[in-house]
Amino acid sequence: MTTPDYDAIVLGAGAAGLMCAAVAGQRGRRVLLLDHAEQVGKKILISGGGRCNFTNIHTAPDRYISANPHFAKSALARYTPADFIALVDAYGIAHHEKTLGQLFCDGSAKQIVAMLLEECAKGDVDIRCGQPVRAVTHADGVFSVAFGDRPVRAPNLVIATGGPSIPKMGATGFAYDLARQFGLKIVEPRPALVPLTLGGADARRAAGAARRARRAYRPQARRRRGAAGALDLPSERHRRLRQGRSDGGRHFDRKSLIANNDGQKRAGTVCGRRSRGRHRVAGRL
Repeated sequence: MTTPDYDAIVLGAGAAGLMCAAVAGQRGRRVLLLDHAEQVGKKILISGGGRCNFTNIHTAPDRYISANPHFAKSALARYTPADFIALVDAYGIAHHEKTLGQLFCDGSAKQIVAMLLEECAKGDVDIRCGQPVRAVTHADGVFSVAFGDRPVRAPNLVIATGGPSIPKMGATGFAYDLARQFGLKIVEPRPALVPLTLGGADARRAAGAARRARRAYRPQARRRRGAAGALDLPSERHRRLRQGRSDGGRHFDRKSLIANNDGQKRAGTVCGRRSRGRHRVAGRL
């Protein structure tokens, strides 16, 4: 039997792979972290507009959709957002809260990558980047990974290569192909939180297509402290929206500008009706 080179091999040096390797290494395991990209944490660096939205203080199991809802309960009970925030604070990384509990670095996402690399260093993790994994095999209880000029072996293999979104960043369906190779059941991926890009004849045929739609707008009310049950009145902008007027005081037309919760504007087609000389947005505002 061939002696393993490591206790565990982690494929993928993104957020999950870096964290996994760091924790395993600090628990005394010999860990090898591999990635085909030239540097680690490439998606971390672009997340949050370059400031990395590294956690959410309102994270809870019921915020996740899964065929196995108990997985999120177990994972979040073992490591909470507060645990990661404590790690960030220990490195002196300043951060702030934005909309709906999102936490962002005051500085740069590079601080989070540097923190995770330092955590890996504390666990003596061996990190190798810049070459693809050519093959993965398993025999006699040991995984063999062909990477670089020679295969590396370990009894444990962690797949943390992420999904196929953002191919320009090097994302591939490698994890799904590997799962199929070992006969694992796969939930086929569907687009989520990524743009859909069309090209060629199909895109040209769709040019100029429009569809009537209904849009409901419900401004969030906020409770005042010291007045039980009292609610703040909507802002002046919301009042104008309720009256069927835009920020400039103009009536809505069918190509009106809709103000979203962030105070920004975006173009949208709105179905409405005229009442007392005003064009009102359909649906409850």
